[in-house]
Amino acid sequence: MKYKLIATDIDGTLLKDDKTLSARTLAAINRVREAGGIFAVSSGRTVHFCNFFEKVSGLKNLPFILYNGARVVDGPGHSVLFSQGLDRDTALWLINEGNRLKTTVIVWANDVLHVNEINERIEFYVKLALIDPVLITDPEEIVKNGADKILWFDEAERTPYLHSVLDASSIASKINHFTSDPRFMEIVDVNCSKALALEKLCRHYGIKREECIAVGDGFNDLPMIEWAGLGIAMANADDAIKQKADAVTLSNEEDGVAALIENYF
Repeated sequence: MKYKLIATDIDGTLLKDDKTLSARTLAAINRVREAGGIFAVSSGRTVHFCNFFEKVSGLKNLPFILYNGARVVDGPGHSVLFSQGLDRDTALWLINEGNRLKTTVIVWANDVLHVNEINERIEFYVKLALIDPVLITDPEEIVKNGADKILWFDEAERTPYLHSVLDASSIASKINHFTSDPRFMEIVDVNCSKALALEKLCRHYGIKREECIAVGDGFNDLPMIEWAGLGIAMANADDAIKQKADAVTLSNEEDGVAALIENYF
């Protein structure tokens, strides 16, 4: 096979809008694996999603890129291949600044979902996170060992402003930040991105960059789309993402991942 590994985003890419995995897509994934290829899931989601996804899909021992690249796991028990979190001081600054900006702050630390308030946003996020939230009472204690990632959940209209705050901040050189959803400002360590994680995964398997496909729909997917030998944007992606991709497949509602597998594998 020309391509030996395909890494796909989850929401808006692999899953339909109702968060289901179609029979066509599942069959395509199995076709890749049966032919000796590697199918990897690359997401902003957390380790809690791994077991859930494997259970509902029947796919076992997949490699997962989690927390937007802050962790890479693979094989039985989801052994950690790479992990890099935000340091304590950076994480604490992000919590305090999020509170000052009166935005909803979500902190993933030790695989626990910590939040600065319980509101409709958190009720929505919990459905994605598959874990109950814990209210932040002592920020310093929560991030004493750092944090996997921090998310500011706000109105989409405020996103450009939040980007500008981070770009002008004293921690700008220590973080990567991007949107996975127009309302989600995802913040990870500067040494983390889906592209960096995908590079580490390819190195683990002895796969060359040009033998790798990456596909997604969000701006957090753009680094891996640009890094991969073949970068694919979903039809439902923003035009700015499509312009930087090598090709565009069908939308997630039209089984775009299955279509590209059928075309390229």
